[in-house]
Amino acid sequence: MSQPIRPLRDLVHVRELQVAEDKSAGGIILSAVARKPIGPARAVVVAVGTDSNSVAIGDVILFDKFTANDAGDGNYFIKDSLIIAVEETTVDKDCLANSAPRSEVETA
Repeated sequence: MSQPIRPLRDLVHVRELQVAEDKSAGGIILSAVARKPIGPARAVVVAVGTDSNSVAIGDVILFDKFTANDAGDGNYFIKDSLIIAVEETTVDKDCLANSAPRSEVETA
């Protein structure tokens, strides 16, 4: 997503922190089912809507991908009320402002 997007109302824009690899350590190409992680996904909050009160930009959250709207390239929009948990760590907001690729976004 090259353009900044402002979520509306209670929506939250998040960027997934870890993405499953397409190949195993031995070079075997993995199917989509084999790459799918079990459990909730970790993501960093990139932007929040005006009605969202439970998270802030830079928070690291857990969410279920099935309840989120996929915006491509590891970006998702999710309702504030569907966020499972907020981790006690945050991400450097300078990384978010520069729209760093997921591999460059690291937790503090």
